[in-house]
Formats: sequence, C-alpha cells, structure tokens
Amino acid sequence: MNEYTEGLNNIFRDIGSMNPEEKLAKAKLIFIINNLIKDRQLNSKEAATILNIDQTKISALEDGKLSSFSIDRLFLFVKALDQHIDIVVHNKSQGSHDNKIHIAYA
Repeated sequence: MNEYTEGLNNIFRDIGSMNPEEKLAKAKLIFIINNLIKDRQLNSKEAATILNIDQTKISALEDGKLSSFSIDRLFLFVKALDQHIDIVVHNKSQGSHDNKIHIAYA
C-alpha cells in the first residue's frame, strides 16, 4: 500500500520551498495565462507576439517554469491578453501567522 501525507493549501510550503506564497501566486498566474492562450486557440508564435516575448518563453510558460518570470511580468501578460486585474489589500485575520497572496480568476 502506498502511503502519502495530505498537504495543506500550498505545495511549495509543504515541500519547504523558499518564498512559497510567491511561488504559488506565480503558478496560479501561469495557469491562468496558459488557459487564456488555449481558450483563444493561439499558437506559440501568436501568443509570443501578443505577449511581446520569444517563442522559447512561451515554452517556459507552458512548462510552468516559475523562475523564468517575475510576478510583475506575469501581470503584464494577463493584461496583454485583455484581462482586468484587481489587487485587493486587507488586514490578515487575527491569530493568523500567514501572509498569503491570493490569486483568483473570474
């Protein structure tokens, strides 16, 4: 029988990565960007033109290479794909020790 440990809400924290909240936010943004590209049925050349990057960077997006992009750059990609971005800052709940970054796509 295979044993496993159930993780919490952030795989990057679970495995002890540095900056787990940032990595999770980047992963979510890359997921959104890849879905937008897929929904528009863009090939890699078309996507690269819209995002103003080389086709090799499209491959990095498709492969989920987090280290290839800053959060700022990922936000620019989302905007280039005609999406509106809202950033909401609020107090963390009392008793919470986590400083979370939450990314949602509606």
